[in-house]
Amino acid sequence: MINKIDHLGIAVKSIDETAKYYETTLGLKCLGREEVPSQKVKTAFFQAGETCIELLEPTSPDSPVAKFLEAKGEGIHHVAFGTTDILGQLAQAKDAGARDQRGPGPRRPRQTGRLPAPEVHLRRAHRILLPRARREALS
Repeated sequence: MINKIDHLGIAVKSIDETAKYYETTLGLKCLGREEVPSQKVKTAFFQAGETCIELLEPTSPDSPVAKFLEAKGEGIHHVAFGTTDILGQLAQAKDAGARDQRGPGPRRPRQTGRLPAPEVHLRRAHRILLPRARREALS
């Protein structure tokens, strides 16, 4: 069952510039930064109440985030829902016609304590990327 919005992914041209704004102007604390080579992206997570903001900066011009920035500019890239039953959610999404964009395979926990989420694209979701996220502690 989806029980919350875990985080909003925001595509940015520069994590350093955007992070400075989030820290100094908005007063948010950066929970951590990391590079995810498989996605050709650098990330930074900020706590905002009960949800997080994930900044996404491409590390390669052919990354999905770079293509997003080129087509749409900076802005919301994805909404990640929290769930206590990721396998049940994936089965429900699959039954509804969704497919996991990342394919099968093991996923290692990221430095932020989250598991890399299966990414589900649903045309019925108005072309919004809908990853499911769970914290490692829930497994």
